[in-house]
Amino acid sequence: VSRLRTMLGLSPVIWVLQVSVLQVRSNGFAAGTVGGHRAATSRVPGQVTGSEVRSAAQWPDPEAHQARSRRQGAAPDVTITQASTAQEISTLAASVSQTTIFNSISIQRNPTVTNAHLAAIFGSAVTAASISISGLVATIISMPSLRTVSGNFQIVSYNNLNTLTAPNLVSVGALTLNTVHGVSRMSFSNLTTVSGAMLIRSMNALSGTMFTDAFASLQSVGGLLSVLQISRSGGASRSTAMLPALQSAAGLNVHYIGSRVFSCPVLTTLSGPLTIDYNTYALNFDFPSLRALSGPLTVTRNPVLTNLCGLGSLTPSGFTSRQPMSIGSNNPNLNQMPLWIARNASLQGTVPCSSTAPLIVSSLAEYNAAVGNATFMGLSEIGAMIITWPAISNTQLNTLLQWRTVIGELVIESCTALTDLNSALGSVVNVSTRLVLENLPALQSAVLPIVERVGGGVWLTNCRQLTVVAMPSLQIVGGSLNFNQIHAVQSAAFGNLTAVGGAMFVRSINSLTGIAFSRGFATLQSVGGLLSILQISRSGGNSGSTISLPSLRSTGGLTLHYTGCAAATFPVLANVSGPITLDLNSNMRTITFPRVTSVGGSIRITRMSTLATLCPTFPLLTTYPFSVIIGSGQPQLTEMPTWMSASAGVTATPCPTAVPTASPTGVPTAAPTTTPTWAPTWMPTLAPTAGPTATPSTSPSRGPTSAVPTAAPTATPTASPTVAPTSCPTPRPSSAPTVGPTRTPSTGQPTARPTTAPTPPGAAATGASSSGTSNSVYIILVAAVVVVILAGLAVYSRWTDNNQSPANPPMSSGFANPMYDAGDGEGTVHPAVDPDYTDPTDVGYLDIAADTESNGGFEDDV
Repeated sequence: VSRLRTMLGLSPVIWVLQVSVLQVRSNGFAAGTVGGHRAATSRVPGQVTGSEVRSAAQWPDPEAHQARSRRQGAAPDVTITQASTAQEISTLAASVSQTTIFNSISIQRNPTVTNAHLAAIFGSAVTAASISISGLVATIISMPSLRTVSGNFQIVSYNNLNTLTAPNLVSVGALTLNTVHGVSRMSFSNLTTVSGAMLIRSMNALSGTMFTDAFASLQSVGGLLSVLQISRSGGASRSTAMLPALQSAAGLNVHYIGSRVFSCPVLTTLSGPLTIDYNTYALNFDFPSLRALSGPLTVTRNPVLTNLCGLGSLTPSGFTSRQPMSIGSNNPNLNQMPLWIARNASLQGTVPCSSTAPLIVSSLAEYNAAVGNATFMGLSEIGAMIITWPAISNTQLNTLLQWRTVIGELVIESCTALTDLNSALGSVVNVSTRLVLENLPALQSAVLPIVERVGGGVWLTNCRQLTVVAMPSLQIVGGSLNFNQIHAVQSAAFGNLTAVGGAMFVRSINSLTGIAFSRGFATLQSVGGLLSILQISRSGGNSGSTISLPSLRSTGGLTLHYTGCAAATFPVLANVSGPITLDLNSNMRTITFPRVTSVGGSIRITRMSTLATLCPTFPLLTTYPFSVIIGSGQPQLTEMPTWMSASAGVTATPCPTAVPTASPTGVPTAAPTTTPTWAPTWMPTLAPTAGPTATPSTSPSRGPTSAVPTAAPTATPTASPTVAPTSCPTPRPSSAPTVGPTRTPSTGQPTARPTTAPTPPGAAATGASSSGTSNSVYIILVAAVVVVILAGLAVYSRWTDNNQSPANPPMSSGFANPMYDAGDGEGTVHPAVDPDYTDPTDVGYLDIAADTESNGGFEDDV
């Protein structure tokens, strides 16, 4: 072709036509090839498809045809379809086994293709115009000589593949590896250039380390580079994924990877967008050399990501996108980034990045370098420290950390020899961003006695020998709180924790009883995200207890799933801004939210096999804008409020009415129901039909008969307690009054309290005809009420003075909650210790000091 073009000096069109005529005449085919590409109707020597294998047998010398094809610049196609037979495939593989130059190779969804067939087809291949493979059962693809693919190289929907190697491939037009979940060994170690787009997707078994090695030489991607869903399964997760040589790409999308860190250390230019989305394990994205970003920055749904300091070299002048940065609120722990990025994304309250790089200790050499640094060892306040050296001992960890009071970020992960953190972390007061203790299989105790604040999140996961975890001085967690797979923990002490800024996730702590959980988080008041309590109190004698968060007032949602508890109560919780899910709590008979007035999502109650009634569950929630889902398979659940059954579309028995069928007779002997000051605390809660002030805040711990004392009570009646009992009351008849009986000061006997003041005698008859008589009657009634109140106070004071008679000995101090107990063990009423609590019916807290139960519980005492 070159000789003809030179000799004839003709235009390209003329010499192409001339060459085509020469080829047709010499080879005897219907049409020729141009530049190594065949025309639409041509058949080139060496080209064999699945439907044409039989005609190949007519060729007198296949190798001679292939040699002549190479001399003439022709490149064969290889096409195997689902209809190709095993014999056709074998013949085809043998015929191209020595071919080095291919046009297209397409092998699609044929179960008879074997590893041997693929080895024959690709064994000598050096170049190809395109390669497309999908849906095979063969497990190995090896392309040892392949150097270039000018078009698309794609392998899709091929889950049986476990080994893919093209170690000498240098460049491809576009690269797609999609839905090849089983690949755990892959090598494109000399690939430097992808001219178009590059998609790596759904390769769950590919570890971050293997991904790094596979593309160790990749320097440029001309299209969008997408890394989606890799390193998700088993031991492949949690490793670091890196593109160590990548310098430029038209855009980068990192989505749903299982790696802890994703890094492009020499990447300088992205001429398109940078998207970081839904990476559930990723702690850090590191692009330290990135100086030019032409597309938008989007960061969403990264639950453990705490910082964007890996973009430290990017400046406002290097960000040339017309769209502002989008950093979603669904990154609950992301609070540290360059200030200009926070301003561009309209974020407030973020922390600027530190200029100090994190100190990483992943080997003995790095440990020795750290302890040999006199400046570092003399600091009480340090930046980020990441410790992943498996063999580090307790003593070595103490040497690194025992004098530190402030740590910017602390990650201790996969250290298999650590058994105790108490000494190493005994001086830590503040962790600025995140605290991660993960995959520590020998750890038995984690006590941080004086840590007061963690600015980011706290992760304590996969520590299966851990029995004690305590941070008794911790007050605030700025991000999320995650406890998962710490099955042996029996004690969790967070006695001063008041707020969790993000979600709170407690899962797989089978040995932790409901009572231990309740005591451990007794002061927690708010959770910014979803509160999930899953699979606790499941083992042995731990089931059957009560779970409660006695101080919790607000949360972004609530899930109780697969707990072993018999009862759940949230006595002061008022606002739930997300959904409530109660599922598979097979022992739970009682659930109460006595003060919930607002729920911002659906209410879902499913697989609660022992729950019989929902009447006391939401006594103040009477209208509801969202859906209620009541699942089947709950045979005992037959009673619920009418609004719940109507919303759920189920048939159920309405709750017993709490309104008297007739107006009570007689004049009440105590004050009206607006502010009861001596109503007994053990009266049952029934569904209210009047205002919320007529409803006590708790359910009884015994049957209704205990509400009628036969003599002076041994405990002082008081206002609504802050901890609810553990079981539902026996429903009263429909004629029961709205609230419990009040005490007549002179006799101490209960009388019915009406929900509204009764009509004065004679008022209906006289009407408004005599205003003077009416006013006189009202004055007399008011005077009578005042006399009754004064008499009641006198009786109450005298009873208090006689409280310690031999018949009423003082309570012991077997149990004292510092939040409620005034310290005297007397069982007396003291002023409320919570200044923010403004319920007008609450005048104080009752000391619960006695523990007379052999099982260590205190519910029956209440």
